[in-house]
Amino acid sequence: MIPTVQSSELESFSSCCREIAKELVKLSNQDYDCLLIPCRGAFPVLIGAIEALKLVDGGRNLLHRLFAPYPHPILREFHRRSGDFKLLILPFTAHVKILNDYRKEYNFKASIDSVEADIRLWATKLALSFLKEPSERGEDDHFNFYMELLNLTGQREFEEVYRNFPKCNKLVYLDTVISGLASHTILKGFKDGGYNPYAILVVDDYGAKLNPEYTWIFRNLEANGLARKIFVSKIISEDTNSALLGVSATVYPTIIMACWKKIRPCGAVEWHPAIGKHLEVFTQFQACLRKSLEGRDFIPEIKKLNELLRQMKGKGEKIPTLSLRIEKVEETRAGAVNIYLTLKDSKNFAQKL
Repeated sequence: MIPTVQSSELESFSSCCREIAKELVKLSNQDYDCLLIPCRGAFPVLIGAIEALKLVDGGRNLLHRLFAPYPHPILREFHRRSGDFKLLILPFTAHVKILNDYRKEYNFKASIDSVEADIRLWATKLALSFLKEPSERGEDDHFNFYMELLNLTGQREFEEVYRNFPKCNKLVYLDTVISGLASHTILKGFKDGGYNPYAILVVDDYGAKLNPEYTWIFRNLEANGLARKIFVSKIISEDTNSALLGVSATVYPTIIMACWKKIRPCGAVEWHPAIGKHLEVFTQFQACLRKSLEGRDFIPEIKKLNELLRQMKGKGEKIPTLSLRIEKVEETRAGAVNIYLTLKDSKNFAQKL
């Protein structure tokens, strides 16, 4: 069950979103032209920052420049809108389950830690492909892998978005941080790929859970003008589900295992907009953030939000409709959906690479 949202936590979270909005305005005036959102964690922070951009100096001008061509109801005011400040949303979720029965079937011996790292590094390689023109991007192995996955699962609208997505020149990477491991893996992946994005890192529990090793690394990035940490009392949405995240994620462990020797780093993850009751709750969460940012009384809104969250008890994520046979579905404690396809379908996918 998702815990209730406290008013003090919401105020801290909305204050963080305001700081992000100010930082984005500043960076957009320094030739940064693309905001990278790793799904799922950073999406609610993005939505809060969009609400804050409506209020801070220079924010509305940046919103008019925003290009966000995604079929997400929350982003409908930007859907298919042209603009020179691009919103690049990609799946970085690494909450994967490799069940023992499948390990035996695929003769798969890699540790769960190495699989999680590979997913994050695969997503980083995917993000780097957007520093190329669309015509060049089509020659990138990790980009093509993702396009094949979207095609396989019937997500053709997203496939079209990414194939036609304009080239990015300077990336801002927005992420949420608990221990720092995931963000460090991703930022190191960027560096090893020859690129350093500017990182905005939203740090949970005022940094109390941050691993000292990563504290030093992030501090070094800040000293070199490549990052900014923004502390918050609690990242309300962290490891919940699309009711507070606004998006869900599906991971395909059998595809990862089938492709492990074909492409490295290897990841098979998609993101999906929240739908149904989950979308209703997230829309209410957005309304709470909006009122808090505006300095208005949000207590009635937060009471309604918590009532909706209580009604969500036991409601899992909706999974995409696939034409393929699904053998098993597992939802992780962090709310990511793992979909296991048949050996035949997974190996057929691998043979296309």
